[in-house]
Order: sequence, then structure tokens, then C-alpha cells
Amino acid sequence: MSDLYAIMVISGEDEKLYMAYITAIGYASSGNKVYMFFTMDGLRGVTKEIEKIQLPNVKPLSYYYENLIELGGDDIELTACEFGMKVKNVNHERLLDKVKISGVSEFALKSSEAKATLIFKKFFSVNNVFRNMSVIDAINLTKRYGDIEVLHGLTFSIEEKSITLVIGPNGAGKSTLLKIIGGLINRTSGYISVLGEDPWNSNKIPRKVGIILDRPFLPPYLTVIDIVKEVSSEFSYPLSDAKRLLEDFNLVHFMKNKVRELSAGTKQKLQIVFSLIKNPGIIIADEPTANLDITSRYEVYNTFAVLREK
Repeated sequence: MSDLYAIMVISGEDEKLYMAYITAIGYASSGNKVYMFFTMDGLRGVTKEIEKIQLPNVKPLSYYYENLIELGGDDIELTACEFGMKVKNVNHERLLDKVKISGVSEFALKSSEAKATLIFKKFFSVNNVFRNMSVIDAINLTKRYGDIEVLHGLTFSIEEKSITLVIGPNGAGKSTLLKIIGGLINRTSGYISVLGEDPWNSNKIPRKVGIILDRPFLPPYLTVIDIVKEVSSEFSYPLSDAKRLLEDFNLVHFMKNKVRELSAGTKQKLQIVFSLIKNPGIIIADEPTANLDITSRYEVYNTFAVLREK
């Protein structure tokens, strides 16, 4: 059974309009119904002016409007607020063909029925009303090394409480994408938002995002328990909870061992524990089970499944 998602667009900023449409496309592509309500400055997003709205190196906003209509069909409703139209002096002849006019009361009704309600305003913020909103958004994300283009125009949106798998052959740019999301390297062009921040220019992202690399980078001459205490202290994480994580991954009997004495698989599990101690909003994992045996792999999968519900 499909869910209903309600989206109110108040801001007329180009980036907010793009993200509203891309978020709607993400919901529609999963077979959900979407109700979009445009008001005040956001009315730009449903007028014929839409053909002139275009971010650098990105297709016009009209492309995403047409994509949404084609993808969702009858499950997509685009509405212009009657009151907002009067305030902004927008007449019905300026509206796009698929857009109807309604009042705020209809949005209130739709949002009460919706699984999630998102509001795109000038200063977009998250509070407890917004459930299942996107935590990572990208528009035309591109990365080049000299003349070699590793990532070409990626556009996507990832919801909170989701587990997303990135699949591709060696050299497809998977690790590059994850490093951009984690703020380890910068993009060449395009737009990306992680938990509402630009990952490259934010000093908050390193503390909000847990990163698990395919090759663990851990202090070789420190013991496991010494590192656990240090990391727990840095992120104000209860040491008792940190030790419980060690138990969950069968690492308790390695607490007095130095990192250099551990096997590759044990180091990998330890790196996962350290990423969880940060209590991150997002976990980025680059082949997190590559060096693990079957039992350990299921421990990791189960941990991620439990975290998703939290």
C-alpha cells in the first residue's frame, strides 16, 4: 500500500525549489503519493517562469517538474495556494497546466493524512514534525581528477532511517562518492547537502557522520581499551555503552591487545565500533564486511538493522 507525503514550498530560492521537486521524485519513484503545496515566494515553482530557473551545470527546473508528472501520474497533486497567489499577485494564467488552486485548509487535511510532512522555507530546519525526510541530497554531483571524470552528474535523495546500497564495478566511483558525502574530499561541481550541511565546508559533519573505510586506520601501538576510552571521552559516550558494543562484536577479549596485534577482520570490527561510539546521524560504510567471516558479517548487518530503527 502506498503512503502519502505532503510537501509545502514557501521559499522561492532556486535550490529550495530544486530540492522540493527532487524529494518529490524520490517519494514518487518508490510508488508513493505526493501532494505539493506552493505558496508565497514558492509559487515560482509552479508558474511558467519555471523554464527560466536553472542552477549552474544542472538541467532546468522544468525538466524535474515534467519528470515528476510523468513518473507519478495521478498519484501526484501540485497545488497553488489561493491566498498566496493574491498576496504575490499571481494570476491563474501564469500557472502550469497540471497545477490546481486550493486553500491552506486542504494542505492541513493532506498533511494530517500524510506519513511525513516537509516544509521548504528560506531557512530550512528540522524539528520533530518532520519525519522520514531526506538526510542526503545531491544535484548534478560531479568529481574530476584532471581530465578524468569519476562522477558524472549524480542526482539523488536519501531518506533518514533508510539503508542505501551503492552498487557498481571497480572504478565506478563508489568510494569517491562516499568520501564526498563524508567531507573527506571536495566535489568538482554540483550541489550536495548532508544533514543540512555542505560536507566539505562544515565543521559539524565530522562529528555527525560515522565513516567506515575499506582499510581501517587505527593507532597501531595503542590498546583497544585505551582507544575506546579516548573516543568515548571525546564524544561524551558512556564507557559502559562502548564496552557493550565491544561485547556485541565479540571484541571484549581483545581489549588489552594493541591494534597492530589484531587480524584484519578484528580491526574492521573495531573500526565499526568506533564509528558507532560517535552516535552519528549517518553511517557511511565502504565495504564494511570485506575482511569479515560469515558470522561477523551477520553481526554487522544486524547492528545496522537495529540502528535503522533507532
